Amino acid sequence: MNMRRAPELMALLVVAVLSTAPIATSYAADVKPAMPLVPVANTAPGAAEWEPVRLALANDDATAETQLLTLLKRYPAWADGNKSLAKLLLDHGKAAEALAAAKRASQLAPGDEQVVRIQIRALADLGRKPEVYALVDSTATKDPAGWIRYDAGLAAVGFNDAAKADALLKEAKSRVGAKVPAEFLFLESRVAILTRDFVRAELALASATTQQADFWDGWYELGRVRLVLADNDRAQRAAWVAKADTAFAAVCKGLPDDANGHIGVGRTRIEQAKLLLADNQNDQASGKLRDAIAELTLALSKTPDVADAYVLLGDANVRLEQWAAAAEALQRAKQLGAKDRSLTFNLAIALQQTGKNDEAQALLDTVTAASPAEQITIGMGAYRSRNWLLAAQLLETSVDGLDDQDAKGAVWRYIGHAHGHLATGKTGPAQDRELDAAQTAYREAGDLLDFDGRRQFLGLAASRTPEIAYAAAWQAIHWDALNLSAWSLAVATYGQAKTGGLGISGMANRAPLHLAFWSALVFLPVVFFFLGLLRRGKSNSSAATPTAPRARGSKPATASVQTSSGQQPSRQPSRPPSRQPSRPPTRAPAAGQAPHQPVRPTPRPESGGKNETDEIINKAPRIKQKAETIAMYAPPTAKPGTRKPSQIIPPTPEPSAAEQTMVPTSSPTAPGQALERRRK
Repeated sequence: MNMRRAPELMALLVVAVLSTAPIATSYAADVKPAMPLVPVANTAPGAAEWEPVRLALANDDATAETQLLTLLKRYPAWADGNKSLAKLLLDHGKAAEALAAAKRASQLAPGDEQVVRIQIRALADLGRKPEVYALVDSTATKDPAGWIRYDAGLAAVGFNDAAKADALLKEAKSRVGAKVPAEFLFLESRVAILTRDFVRAELALASATTQQADFWDGWYELGRVRLVLADNDRAQRAAWVAKADTAFAAVCKGLPDDANGHIGVGRTRIEQAKLLLADNQNDQASGKLRDAIAELTLALSKTPDVADAYVLLGDANVRLEQWAAAAEALQRAKQLGAKDRSLTFNLAIALQQTGKNDEAQALLDTVTAASPAEQITIGMGAYRSRNWLLAAQLLETSVDGLDDQDAKGAVWRYIGHAHGHLATGKTGPAQDRELDAAQTAYREAGDLLDFDGRRQFLGLAASRTPEIAYAAAWQAIHWDALNLSAWSLAVATYGQAKTGGLGISGMANRAPLHLAFWSALVFLPVVFFFLGLLRRGKSNSSAATPTAPRARGSKPATASVQTSSGQQPSRQPSRPPSRQPSRPPTRAPAAGQAPHQPVRPTPRPESGGKNETDEIINKAPRIKQKAETIAMYAPPTAKPGTRKPSQIIPPTPEPSAAEQTMVPTSSPTAPGQALERRRK
């Protein structure tokens, strides 16, 4: 090398190096625009450039993302621009792109708390759980207010990690101080929901919305939690539903264009309508259902393709029996991918009611493969939600597939309940059809030994017509012959059931055999009464006929006794016969005569001969009759060798005047004179 030219060569080398420096700087900037090797003076747009983009972002304009990207191309090292882009992309559901923008912003401005929070949210949406927890641990000293832990706690809830979420919540509260922000209380409610502690969740959300009245996410979540409490607490169901309605209404008032708030109000109005229908307040229930339809229609005008809104809209129209509108809403919900199985059955019912039986059957064929247990589960769910028509159809479809007798009886009973509820809001023949269906279901349950079904069967029949009640009473007696309620009902309704309220003519038309039976029971005693009167009349006539005097030796007959005046004396009442012979009547002796001696009866000779006493008695029949009476009650003659038992002979009463007059005075021979001649 020529040493003279060396200084020239060194000068050329220095010039070459200096000329290549700007090229290297430009290349490095293209490779890593977020970290320029050489600082640039203007790294952010001016106010005039930024203002239109800011307004677009605030109004959620569709062109906001495009305008922001245009600015970032001019100012690639703009940290706030990358942070705004990351937030916008995250709100639009572009988690991966949001994460990339947040990382660029973090490189441009390390330690920015908001950038870290965006990164955590993006990672949570992407399901990258370990990276979320690692990022939180790396920012232990960069979270003075606990907001990074708040977002990480929400991410843990999304991962169903209740323990981690609760731990992050406690860390966040420890960093914030005495006054806990409403958002932290919202996180507490989410943790409580994850652990099924809905009471704690409701308290946390109520505190959050009280502390911050415009915390709309808190109001919406509060409404949802209160609906869950309404389902869990049947005793306070109406109160919880009313509180949920208040929460959703607050969202609608604060955010009129928010579809979710209006959908929530529509849901609560449907629940209130169910409660009113259960209390037979049909008019008020119809009003609530119409309110629900208005709210859901408004929500769909804000956000047209919400499947849940169409499901609720179809449910409300089904309950109002607006079948065409119900079918349209439910078909749209099915098109949007709604998976609720009750939707299929509601849609089938709506199609049937609009005359589209083929479409309804084709729809039901898609679910016939469901097991009876699944159908019963869906049917009971419809029953609990007071969708009586769907419940009745589902349970009737499933009952034949059951083998357990007890389960079958219970299903039939609930079918009867559903038809009974359907009959409540109807009148006339439509109501009678539902009541007949309910009674048939209860009877099926009773045949399967379901005792609750038997009681429902008898109770429903008792509230209907006497004919139905009477027939039901005998059915209940057939089930249980000792059922006193059934016997009472049968007796109480017998008359109306057999006569129809038309008396004898009604019974003649309805039950002629019953009329014949009761007629026989009524007239037979009358017939026997008249027969008795006729028989008594014949006896009296035969007793009044006079008899001729008997011949000598024949049996004595009672003669008609007359007084000296020729008239028959009045008959005195007979006295009970004494067991001792009566003393013959005595007469006062006439002047110049000896006192009358008492006459002792002369025993009959053993030869059977006649004495004077017999002749006198034959001439006086009345005296003979008395003598026979005396002989009848005479004491028996003692046998030889035996001792006669001692007897107390009562005193013989004196004959009355009537008895004295009974002795005929015209007798040819008095008993005393005959005995006197014999003595001589």
